[in-house]
Amino acid sequence: MTISERIDALDRLGSLIRDEVSGAFEPVIAQSIAENPWFTPESVKTSLLTISSEYLAASTLKDWVSDYDIRSDNPKRVGLILAGNIPMVGIHDIICTFVSGHHSVIKFSSKDKVLLEYLIERLEKIDSRTKAYFTAVERVKDIDAVIATGGSTAATHFHYYFSKYPNLIRKNRSSVAVLTGAESRDDLKKLGGDIFTYFGLGCRNVSKLFVPRDYKFDTFYESIIDYQYVIDHNKYKNNYDYSHAIYLLGQHHFLTNNFLIVREDPTLSSRIACIHYEQYDEMDDVVSNLNGIEENIQCVASKNAIIGLPHTSIGSCQSPALFDYADRVDTMAFLTGL
Repeated sequence: MTISERIDALDRLGSLIRDEVSGAFEPVIAQSIAENPWFTPESVKTSLLTISSEYLAASTLKDWVSDYDIRSDNPKRVGLILAGNIPMVGIHDIICTFVSGHHSVIKFSSKDKVLLEYLIERLEKIDSRTKAYFTAVERVKDIDAVIATGGSTAATHFHYYFSKYPNLIRKNRSSVAVLTGAESRDDLKKLGGDIFTYFGLGCRNVSKLFVPRDYKFDTFYESIIDYQYVIDHNKYKNNYDYSHAIYLLGQHHFLTNNFLIVREDPTLSSRIACIHYEQYDEMDDVVSNLNGIEENIQCVASKNAIIGLPHTSIGSCQSPALFDYADRVDTMAFLTGL
């Protein structure tokens, strides 16, 4: 297939998702929820529609690939070891490998297999030639390169096991938001989406806030009230109750609105149903702090761009574009360089 034909197939898949997300996809969505209790009909549909709008439109794909020298004369077998923390989190690696003309040797996560396999099956029905680009495996072997995503411990294992191959290994990252106190209620409501979408399980979910000294959280809590539905999810509520009990027993100071715990803590990563905050006096202190731990950060969300920091608009953390690469490492540059 030519690159134009591959892009056309993906564009048609995007249209199919939009047309059938509340129809033919329903049984597959139900099966995926049985496979991973953290998935909900709403979160799966959110992911599907985001993928179709941000990743699977011909015009967007053409603009994206125009920055790369894509050749199809020397395809490689690329092992893809996918995560499963949020619905179809591995789709970007699959799209990158397909568009670059390589063959994907895919080790699906046991927590997110059904949806991705279904999308690949639908792509094959759109154009049968796409079948030659994908192989699902239980163990990744007989490959020329590998892209693997996992936690920090898994990353160490991947580096050792795949050291002889060109590799792109990802570990845990977190996202933060930098507030100035000038944010409107609407801004803070959008921030709620960055915190609660997918119950905070993704690396693009905001897990820490940088706030001006003596910041008052009243307006923040009032602005995110529409997200209180998360406490109705059994697994989320169990995590909230556990953290609440731990902090009470440990006599830690924290704030809560009965569905989100806010606690001052210097660490980036927070428990599910919790978010950390750190106070600052000068914005330069925030810039210096974040630049010192850049390798652990995926997104820096703020209302306005901050000089010296990468910028993601508040409310858009969970709507990444094709060029918003995991770990901020250019996956397409890696693949086209093989």
